[in-house]
Order: sequence, then structure tokens, then C-alpha cells
Amino acid sequence: LKHMFYKFQSGIGTKRELILFGAALLYFINPIDVLPDYIFPFGYLDDTLVVHTAMMNSNK
Repeated sequence: LKHMFYKFQSGIGTKRELILFGAALLYFINPIDVLPDYIFPFGYLDDTLVVHTAMMNSNK
């Protein structure tokens, strides 16, 4: 997450990467998502999946 935030904040990367990172970061901090975060640890599974998918798709 730190790496994604740094790249997004500094604007380093392609437009596609910045959009993916920004969307993933917004989803991570948004309290309303598919699995609510207060259902620990299951609430963070969807957040982890979104962040992982954004990282994997940014390299293409």
C-alpha cells in the first residue's frame, strides 16, 4: 500500500497505473464495501483482493 500510495501521489507511472492505484486505494479506505471491515479478518479479504489485482494488472 505504501508503494501504491507513493506512486499515485508522486504521479510516477502510466495513466493506467495511476487510475488502478487510485481506485484500489479508495476502495481500501472506503468503509462501505462488499465485506464490511468490522467483520475481522474476513472484512479485509476483499480489500486485499482488490489491492493484489491492481498490483498485478499494473505490470501489464
